[in-house]
Amino acid sequence: MRKTLAFILFLIPAFCFSQYKYTALYNPSWKYAIADSTQVKKVEEKKKKHLKFLFSIDSRNSEMSGQWVKMFGYKIGMEIRERYRFGFGAYGLQEQLTLEPVTTKSGKTVTPTLTKFDYSTLFTEYLFHHDFRWTGGVMMSYGNGKADIHISGENTQLDSVIHIGRIPIFALDFNGYYHVTPWLAPGLGFGYRWVRGSDERLKNSFEAPFYVIKVKFMLGRLFKTIFKNELIKVEKAEYKVEKARKKAKRNGEDSKIEQNDEGASEG
Repeated sequence: MRKTLAFILFLIPAFCFSQYKYTALYNPSWKYAIADSTQVKKVEEKKKKHLKFLFSIDSRNSEMSGQWVKMFGYKIGMEIRERYRFGFGAYGLQEQLTLEPVTTKSGKTVTPTLTKFDYSTLFTEYLFHHDFRWTGGVMMSYGNGKADIHISGENTQLDSVIHIGRIPIFALDFNGYYHVTPWLAPGLGFGYRWVRGSDERLKNSFEAPFYVIKVKFMLGRLFKTIFKNELIKVEKAEYKVEKARKKAKRNGEDSKIEQNDEGASEG
C-alpha cells in the first residue's frame, strides 16, 4: 500500500509540470486588461519585485500507529517570481500518542507512549498554477527529527524514556488554495512523510500520510487591498480577461478576440 501511494505521489507532479502553461501573471496578454497607461506602469513596477518574504502556519494532521494526531508547524523562507519557494520548516507533535503494547523477552507486556516527536526541514516548493483566484503547488522537504518514547507496564517496575536523537525525514505534499478575497484563502493539502534509512522500527512508527485543512491569511495582500487597491483591481481585471481568453479558445473564438484586440489597440 505504501509503495503504491509513493508511486502516485511522484506521478502527479510529473503530470502537472508536463501540462503547465504560464498563467496570466507572466502571459503578455495581461496588457489587454488595462486601458490606462498609468495602471500599466504600476503593474510593470509591481512585476519588478521578484523576491519576497514568506511566512505561514503549516499545521497538519498525520496518521501514526493507526491514529490521527495533530502536528503544529510553520514555514519561513522566500518566494521568487511568484513561482518558486524555498526555506525552513518545523513541526511538532501536539499530543501524546499511545503505541501498540510490546512483549518483552521476559514475557511481560509494556506500553510505549510517544511523548515527543518533532522535526525540522529545508523545503523547496513549485507553484504549478498561480493566478488571482487559485494557487496550487507541490513541495518537497528534507530534514531530521527526534522523539521521546516513555515505556511503562502494570506488572513490571520498568519505567523509562527512550530518546531517539536522529530520524531522517523526507516529505512530499501537494496543496491548493482558493482566494475568497485577495488576502484570505481556504485551502487543502495532502502528502506523505518517509523515514530514510534501514531501521524498520522507525519506518513503522514515523512513516505516514498526512493532510492539511487550513485558511491562509496574507497580511501583505491585506495591506495592498487597503492602501494600494488600484493594483488589486488591475490584477483582478487581467485575471478576468485571461479567463475569457481561455474560454474563447475552448469555444474556437480565438480569431474573433484577436481582431477585437487589434481594433482596440489601433483605437
